[in-house]
Amino acid sequence: MINLETVKALRALHLPGMARELESQLEDPQNCKSLSFEERLGMMVDAKTLSRRTNTVKRRIKEARVSESTANIEEIEYHEDRHLDEGLITKLVTCSYIRDNHHVVLKGATGAGKSYIANALGIAACRKAVQDTLCAAA
Repeated sequence: MINLETVKALRALHLPGMARELESQLEDPQNCKSLSFEERLGMMVDAKTLSRRTNTVKRRIKEARVSESTANIEEIEYHEDRHLDEGLITKLVTCSYIRDNHHVVLKGATGAGKSYIANALGIAACRKAVQDTLCAAA
């Protein structure tokens, strides 16, 4: 079957995101029947772009040696006893401090979440770097 050969060829060309999208389209042909060739191809390219971006972020996080790779800025809890400035954290997520060559120093009591916040900022920096790279290429 030519479609399976195409999927294998996409994988051999290191385009697994496109291969997965083509397989998805082949599994449900009725869903794609009304789409033009260009639309279906666009869906495959979008899938590859997303796959590449996700893999790049994962690779950067691994290279950064972030200890808590699941740390997420959005999940920080701003309890009153933690004395966290939500506005400052939101500003740090923009990563402007990196561009301006500034440092971030976290201080607080044991168990206050300093390591978690540091890891979350590192992950945010990895994501921002990938996003900026993609925007510059466009």
